[in-house]
This record gives sequence, structure tokens and C-alpha cells, in this order.
Amino acid sequence: MIKRYLDFIGESLEFLLESDVVYSEKFRKVISNILSPISSKLLEIENKDLPVRSNYFDILKDKNDTITFLPDRKAQEILKDNTKEMVSFRGDGGWLTNNIKENGAIFDLLGYTPQAETPYKPQSSDVGEVFKSVVSPSSGKTWVWVKFANGEGVYNQQKLTKIDDSSAKLWGRGRQEIGVGRGIRALLSSTGEKIVDKELEDFVNLYKSAIDKLNDKFFFFEEIKGNDIYEKISEILTKLKLSKLQLRELKKERHHYPQQQ
Repeated sequence: MIKRYLDFIGESLEFLLESDVVYSEKFRKVISNILSPISSKLLEIENKDLPVRSNYFDILKDKNDTITFLPDRKAQEILKDNTKEMVSFRGDGGWLTNNIKENGAIFDLLGYTPQAETPYKPQSSDVGEVFKSVVSPSSGKTWVWVKFANGEGVYNQQKLTKIDDSSAKLWGRGRQEIGVGRGIRALLSSTGEKIVDKELEDFVNLYKSAIDKLNDKFFFFEEIKGNDIYEKISEILTKLKLSKLQLRELKKERHHYPQQQ
């Protein structure tokens, strides 16, 4: 009974994990710093065309024994919804009047036909959809035809900021959690790779240790004492390209630092 249950769990995980593999920057960085055959295999399959249905693997910082992933079906829905080019407006002004005599040449290039006497004057942070953009032959400015919820017009590109919220959706809420060992086993098994239990066990332990280090605020701090304080500060200031005069002034203050016993 237990064996059948475990087999079912394994099959279910493999079913969930069937698509191209994508890692978050944090996940990639963690496994890149782990010396293990498992981490090497994981890095080899990233972005490869594999029969997996889940991707966008990420760490879970507050759980060292867990990783997260996103079902590919949901990821594709997010990416599909992101095919429209959306922009937000900032500042004041920056639009063309709907005067055909003055701006008709730009309107023709855009295929834009004014629907009102005046263009919509968006508020700062208004979000709209881009329909087309052109570079003015005379001024060299880029003008963009944008439709906002309450109107449309032609706007200077410098007043617009492109919005891409797909990343936040892919790496935000709605992600699923799975144990590190189970998740990695299912992922590598989907490639036909034979998993050595001992290698996986060692990898999981190293992974947990790596996550613990990320959570240790003092792990990456270096303790400096005595004369080394001046040397370290000089090194930092040199990297900041401070002048020799400033460094000499710092050297004069060296005696203020406690001496190494």
C-alpha cells in the first residue's frame, strides 16, 4: 500500500513537471555555489527543451527544505496576457494637438484619426495600450499613439514608461511549494536521468545549508581590527576614486584607530 502511494506521488510530480525549465536568479545562484553532481545536472538542463510541465523554479527563503514552481499552463496564460504593449504616463504635457493641419503628417504615419477636438490629457500614472509609434522625420522625436481607458491621443515617447508586469505575476503569488528532494528528483527524472540517492541526499543537505547562510545576516560580514581598519577603508576609498589628498587626510587620522594587540 505504502509503495503504491509513493509511486503515485512520484508519477503525479512528474506529470506536474513537464515543460521548458526556467530558474530564478536566486535559485540559479544557490545551486551554482553547491559542489554536487546534482547541481551540475540542474544547470545543464536550464532552458533546454524538455518534457516538463512546470517551470520558474525559485527558492523559498524562510523554508530551507522547500522550493517553489509554477505550472506551465498558468505561466503560458500569464505570458499570453502580456502580448499587449502597455505604458504609463508621467508628468504634464507632451501630447500633440488634434490639429490635422499641424500634425496630419504624423497622424498619417500612425494611422491615427482624431475622434475628438482635443486629445485625451492623461493624469500622471495613467496606463494605456500602445497601438503604433513613429519617428518624426523633421524633429527626430518618437510619437506614440496610445489608447487610455478614458481617451486616446499621440504622445511623446519620453513621457511614457513601458510596463511589464509578467515578471511579478510569474514570480509572485499562486506558486506551488514542494520539498527540495522530491522536486529535484521529479525534475531530473523527467529527463530520463538516473538519480543516485546518496548524491541527492548530499545535495539537499548542502542546499539547506546554503539557504541558512542567506538568512544569516552576519554571514557575509568580515571582522576587521586594529591597523586593518585603515587598510580596508583605504581600499574602499580607492575603489571610489577618491583623490590622493583625501587619502592623505585619512592617513593622518590613522592614529585614532585602536591598534592591534
